[in-house]
Amino acid sequence: MAYQFPPPRTRTTWIIVANGKRMRAYEGQLTDATPSMGGTSKHDYRVERLRWVLHPLKAIDMAAESVSDFQIGHDRRGSLFGYTAAQRHTVEPHLDVREEVKENFAHSIAARLYEAQRDNAFDRLVVIAPQRMLGELKRSFDPSLSKRVAAEIPKDLTRCRSDELLDYVRDLLPPAHVVRNGGTDEAVFQQPARGGKRTGQKSF
Repeated sequence: MAYQFPPPRTRTTWIIVANGKRMRAYEGQLTDATPSMGGTSKHDYRVERLRWVLHPLKAIDMAAESVSDFQIGHDRRGSLFGYTAAQRHTVEPHLDVREEVKENFAHSIAARLYEAQRDNAFDRLVVIAPQRMLGELKRSFDPSLSKRVAAEIPKDLTRCRSDELLDYVRDLLPPAHVVRNGGTDEAVFQQPARGGKRTGQKSF
């Protein structure tokens, strides 16, 4: 069950997990508190620890075009500008089609995240992707979007469950507890760690 107390004073973190074929998005959310200090009446002072979970953002998830669909669309776009496939290859640098698909997918991911950022859907991004895809994403990000990247992890974790992903990003989410005092609830946060325990994680 999601944390239901008054909105905590912390920044919203999205975790983006991608490779060249798919992108999955999650939001760090607080679960209900687990008591760590007791009390029996509403006037008692209690401190309850909160736990983080990763909530899937299905509406943000994306899948890359297949190579065949990308080639068909590319040829149609070329025809609109008066180029045949043969003519296009004489004026454009040759790239492996699969690499073009990845580059195009990175641009699409960046565009979707830029729209979400413009709507203030998140404050911080954690980006997880294989090294080459991570590079494509970073090149595709608008400068304002790049400023919101809190950490990057150069791994392909697209097949991981949300609880497994949490092991990689837990240190990037601020430890939190809720203070109950006389019927008044207040969430208290520590600053998130600047790094992680996992090898290969980079933060900045």
